[in-house]
Formats: sequence, C-alpha cells, structure tokens
Amino acid sequence: MSQSYLFILMNFIPFSFLPSATGNECVCDLKNLDPVFPNDKLTKVETTALKCIRSITSEKMTDLDRLLLGLKQRMKQLEDNVVELEKENSKLYAAMSLRIIELEYAEIQDLVNKLNRTTNDYYHLNVQAAAQLEDMKNTMVELLKFDKMQVIKKNRENQIKKNLEQYKEELKASSPPPTVSPGRCGLGQLVNVAGPRITSPTPYGTSYPYGAWGRDVKPAPGDENKYWLVVLTSSNVYGYYVRQYSTLSTLLLGLGPIDTYIASSNPTTNTIQGSNMVMYANALYYNCYNTYYVCQFNLSTRSVSTVALPSDTGYNSKFYDTMSNY
Repeated sequence: MSQSYLFILMNFIPFSFLPSATGNECVCDLKNLDPVFPNDKLTKVETTALKCIRSITSEKMTDLDRLLLGLKQRMKQLEDNVVELEKENSKLYAAMSLRIIELEYAEIQDLVNKLNRTTNDYYHLNVQAAAQLEDMKNTMVELLKFDKMQVIKKNRENQIKKNLEQYKEELKASSPPPTVSPGRCGLGQLVNVAGPRITSPTPYGTSYPYGAWGRDVKPAPGDENKYWLVVLTSSNVYGYYVRQYSTLSTLLLGLGPIDTYIASSNPTTNTIQGSNMVMYANALYYNCYNTYYVCQFNLSTRSVSTVALPSDTGYNSKFYDTMSNY
C-alpha cells in the first residue's frame, strides 16, 4: 500500500492503521468523534412522563370545579331552607330550625374541608409538575443534539400535517352541538353524580339507606308543600309503602308521617322494585316487582293499575332499577 493511497483513506474514514507484527496485515482502530448517547437521561424522562400522566388526570382537573359548584348549591339550599322555616309558625319551629340548619352546616363544612384539602394538594402537585416539566424540557433539548438525521423534526412535520388533515375532515363532518336548555337551575348540564349521603335517617336509621323521596309534580291544592318518601326495606331493592310528610322540615326530622301501604308483605305482586319512581297527581309511578310493567299506585283509592312496557325492556338489574346492589 502506497503512502499516497493511505493519506486519501485517512481523510474519509476515521480509522488509524497500525502495522501488525508480521507486516502483512493492517489493524483498524475506531475512534468515535461523537459523544456517547446518554440513554440513562432518556429513560429518566420516560419514567417522569409516565408518573405525570398517572398523577394528573382529567378527573382531578375538574374536582375543584365540582366542589365549588357543590358548595354554591348547598349555600343556596341553606338559604332557601331558612326562608321556608321563617314562614312556618308552630311549637316545633325553634327545634326544627336548629336541627335543619345544623344538618346543612355540617354538609357545607364538609365541602369546605374537601375544598381546602384539594386546593392544597393541587398546589403541591402544580409545583412538582412544573419542576419536572422544566427538567424534562432541558433534557430533551440536550438529547435533540444527537438527532443528526433530523428524524424528530421530520416526525413533527408529519404529525402536524396529519393533524391538520384530520381537523379538516372533522370540520366537514361535525354538526353544531344541540342547544340544551339549562332549565330552572341556570347552571347548565349535569357535571357530576356523587354517592349517597345520609342527612336525615329513615324510620329504620341507617340500616336501609336506599330509596327515593321528593314532591308531587302535580299536587292537589293545599298539598304543594308535601313530601313523599319510599324506603327500600328488602335487600335494598324492594319497597311496599309510601310515607308522606307535610313539609320538608318534618321530612328531615321524621315528624308526623302518614303511611300508605301498597301490600301487607314485601316483596309481592305490584310492590315497588328499584329507586326509579315519581309522584304525579297523588299517584306513585314505579317499576312493578319482578316484571317489565310500570305500576301506578293511587294514594287516595289505594288501588294499583299497570301498563306493560316492550317485552325486551330490562328489569331485575341494578342498571335499570336501583343504585343498590343485587
């Protein structure tokens, strides 16, 4: 091998040739001019990103809004109850007022405590996430120097083009969302459903927390303030009588109830199954026991009439009938 040929080869390949002991062979010594890729840093970024994904979820991001909305609703409910109590005039006025205000205050205090804990947790989470994001950003900027072929840059360009085409297709296919009337509450659509919370014990204490209560949608004159209550007393699924109270105050305190029985045993034909029920014109509408029928129980005549739903209507399932377990 001539010296001129050796000189040209050294200009293109970062090898050095060392003579062997015999003089008949060339030994190549590779010298990598680029720094070693920091694989440990990339692994650390991936691990940190996974932790952030697990700790910051969409549910957590809306927790604060839900708590604030719940607190606002409870404050409004307390105000309405106080106004209603001020209109009442009976010997039980003072005791009932204090008891109801005590229950409402306990609910509000619980929401305030949860709000404080959530706000404090979010503050620490925000500080921690900001530091982690800054560290990951700096590390990724450092790692980009190893992308000699500009693969990441090309992937970003391709992803942007793909997203742009997808947005164009969605814009063509999407119809404007329907306008949903917020109704009387003025707060828009339902954002969250919490679990059952006992603010006033049923006649059975806390043994049977499932059932339904409310007011008649179309009350008779003079019954506008009446409230009804149905407790599911068998397996947290079945009920067989309706309890009525003269006001919300007497409902909360369990005073002066009037019971109207559908049957003498529970469960049996035409008794109540599940917590889906409504009172309309002094008649309770509900799912009849062990059928896909709707029962109408007239509280005045104590008679029951039924209407069959389509034969493929679901029943005997917690997804159709009740919030309790089967």
